Amino acid sequence: MADPHGADGGHSAAGGRTLLLDGSMGHELKLRGLPADSFMSAMFANVDHPELVTSVHAEYVDAGVDVVTTNTFTLTPYALAPFAREGELATLLHAAARCASDAVASTSRSVLIAGCLPPLGECYKAECVGDANEMVLTYSAICAELAPRVDLFLAETLTSSTEVIAARKAAGPSGKPFWASLTLKDECNAALRGGETVYAALAALKMKPPAAILFNCCAPQAVLAGVRAARAATRSFESFEGTLLGGYANGFQVTTSEWLSGKETAGCTAAHEYDNHGIISPAAYREHALSWVKAGAGLVGGCCGVGPAHLRELCATLRRL
Repeated sequence: MADPHGADGGHSAAGGRTLLLDGSMGHELKLRGLPADSFMSAMFANVDHPELVTSVHAEYVDAGVDVVTTNTFTLTPYALAPFAREGELATLLHAAARCASDAVASTSRSVLIAGCLPPLGECYKAECVGDANEMVLTYSAICAELAPRVDLFLAETLTSSTEVIAARKAAGPSGKPFWASLTLKDECNAALRGGETVYAALAALKMKPPAAILFNCCAPQAVLAGVRAARAATRSFESFEGTLLGGYANGFQVTTSEWLSGKETAGCTAAHEYDNHGIISPAAYREHALSWVKAGAGLVGGCCGVGPAHLRELCATLRRL
């Protein structure tokens, strides 16, 4: 098992064995019968339907992943406020960690649990990023509950380096490895949804880089552009030596950019790679992930719409390399 601090890698262009992350949780829960409002339902599934959450984690473990991520993407005071359930944050976080732990306990392999640190406001919208000090306080509250129950922290789907810095500061006292994943525009130009280039974002993080830099919740082609840009940037900053790179893309033909705008655009997805439901085929996703590895990624997995079947196929290929 590779060191989650990033000291050893995943057989990527960066060297070492590629680590495999898990995939979508909300979409998989919906496939198992949860209501279509998967973001809201996923918030409470850890206590309302823990057996479903655990079963999804377990399927990923069975598929061969090295890391499962807690089902806490929507567990923030902002998301709980409309339901007047902010006071249940700790209980819900503990339940999420327990679901992941129960799934990991079912295997003799070493599988890490990543504590998800999500956007604290409206997802994908950089203009909704709050005050830096307030973000640190909120992330600190989440980290305090998850730290005894996880192996590392994964701050994901972040739109700016400002969010990464706040999450990193909050996670620091735990002594746990800190990974950061940025979401990119679906334009294959290595630009964050908040407007920064990948190079600019990494420059802002160079004083204390995360143990891993990833790209997620965007088209597979955007992830490739991000990994390439990040590898070039890390060569410019000595402080990033040993930092793992990686990515986990969306599996939907309709990109996040199209979903947010409500308009169909030229995008960068290829129609022939998707089925009649607009979900990428496991074989096509595998080829994209292998292109990230070739570009230098040591961590790969899946985001929205990418499930156990995709990860199983990818794992089988990676283990043969």
